[in-house]
Amino acid sequence: MGIYEHPILQDVINAQWFSKKKKSDGIVFGSAFNPIPDPVIALVFTAVEYAIKQWASGFLVSGSQFSEVDYHDMYKRHVDGLEEWRHFSTRTTQALARH
Repeated sequence: MGIYEHPILQDVINAQWFSKKKKSDGIVFGSAFNPIPDPVIALVFTAVEYAIKQWASGFLVSGSQFSEVDYHDMYKRHVDGLEEWRHFSTRTTQALARH
């Protein structure tokens, strides 16, 4: 399993965009999530990486904000990684985006 196949992707997307049933953005704007756009996947993994860094010591270390200024480079690395991965395995990435 590659990084972009990790089940946390679906967990975060469900929690963020599909948790309010019929009023969820993922339902109201369903066509925007089928397939799931690469920028959304990159944002999810950037947020996950941010959370991991906050807990890296085993304790929550707060103080940093999840902001574009601080995490743009990390987000860009995920966008680039998805692009590379898509060229490596088009069939797999198409299946991933349909989750």
